[in-house]
Amino acid sequence: MTLILSGTDGLSDIDGSAATPAIRGTDANTGIFFGTDTVGIATGGTAAITVNSSQNTIFNSTGAITLPSGTTAQRPGSPTAGMMRYNTTTSSYEVYNGTYWQFINATTYPYNIDYLVVAGGGAGGFDPDGNGGGGGAGGYRTATGFTLVVGTTYTVTVGAGGSTTGTGIAGNNGSNSVFSTITSTGGGGGGTYPSIAGSSGGSGGGGGQGPTAGGAGTAGQGNAGGTATAPNGYGGGGGGGASAVGSNSYGTNNREGGYGGAGTASSITGSSVTYAGGGAGSSHGSATAGVPQGGAGGGGNGHYGATVATAGTVNTGGGGGGGGENKAGGAGGSGVVILSVPTANYTGTTTGSPTVTTSGSNTILKFTGSGSYTA
Repeated sequence: MTLILSGTDGLSDIDGSAATPAIRGTDANTGIFFGTDTVGIATGGTAAITVNSSQNTIFNSTGAITLPSGTTAQRPGSPTAGMMRYNTTTSSYEVYNGTYWQFINATTYPYNIDYLVVAGGGAGGFDPDGNGGGGGAGGYRTATGFTLVVGTTYTVTVGAGGSTTGTGIAGNNGSNSVFSTITSTGGGGGGTYPSIAGSSGGSGGGGGQGPTAGGAGTAGQGNAGGTATAPNGYGGGGGGGASAVGSNSYGTNNREGGYGGAGTASSITGSSVTYAGGGAGSSHGSATAGVPQGGAGGGGNGHYGATVATAGTVNTGGGGGGGGENKAGGAGGSGVVILSVPTANYTGTTTGSPTVTTSGSNTILKFTGSGSYTA
């Protein structure tokens, strides 16, 4: 039935309420209701919008208001001051100030991510007349809840592994890896003959034939290298790893090279992967125990007989194995930086070509070379 109202008196004495609106359709609790100097719209028996005596409009929902949306070309032809809309051309809110359309500076909330930063591993020591210590693993740092500010670019530096050196010189340290304010220290190079100690680093390098001590690790990042043990100290000490110190040389006259310290497992990518294992020390020519093993997490094996030392595994921060008796030490493995970003916040703005994957509700950025991420 059509209702036709005429005249100037309007309707009266039918205020109604949000539960039983005065004017409604077939839905008994949805419509318009009135109060003292107040008019409202109810849906489902609840006041959705109220206009009070000060002509202020009150939205009672806990949800949101959908503003008009369109391109720059679709702006109203005759705007008036106070008009507001979302501009899809510029992806911004705008308001007409009476003269021109003005962008609204909308502040976006910061958000939190998880990170793993592993530095480059140290190289194993080497001398043709003696035995070198294993390289220390690159520093290992990880945490959750690191806050990013939207629009800020965060630089990523992935540290290189330490290179092998000439005779009678400790292996080179690995290079630092950096994400924003987080720095992981490069692994210490392994010491060598004659009596050259392992270098300090994220994890320390093993001591060289002498006997000599291993290098110190950095607190919160790694552990010390093992010692080329007295007396004699013929074998090199193992490099330290993220979760364990490098082993000392052992056996008759301490001829057997020490094992590398174990690294630490991380599941930041969605799968458990171990990083930052120490390199093993070199064994003396008369050793009998077999190839000294690098620590889990990319540590290189040490020299043994005709078997040469191996390098730390690329992008694990593993230390290189110690060399000796005309067989070179192994280079350190390069580091890695991994970010776990909530997919709802991920911008896709990166440099340096990180590998991008997903794990659950997060997007994973794995940097194997230097680059950046813009939040």
